[in-house]
Amino acid sequence: MALDAPLPLNWQAVTLPEGCTLRRKETFEYVTAANIYDMELFQTQENMWYAIAIPREGERLIIYGSNEVQSAQMAIQIVVDKIAREGLENVPGADTEEPRR
Repeated sequence: MALDAPLPLNWQAVTLPEGCTLRRKETFEYVTAANIYDMELFQTQENMWYAIAIPREGERLIIYGSNEVQSAQMAIQIVVDKIAREGLENVPGADTEEPRR
């Protein structure tokens, strides 16, 4: 290893004040035929993962999310499957429908 090479950051070992949390976040862009989704993947200090995705287009704000799971792949897959099943492209008139109150 070169002398000036950065040391790996063990962020999961950081000691935090009581009541505080630290998460790592990665961002992705998920593109479907009907929309583009901004996706965020989070990792907790306990090495659990969850993901959320928000469509860029559409009249309503819809957030697709996973529960906390044991792998990044599983968290992203849950969100991709939800979008495929429940996404705006699968809801007739979703872009023209009045928001629910």
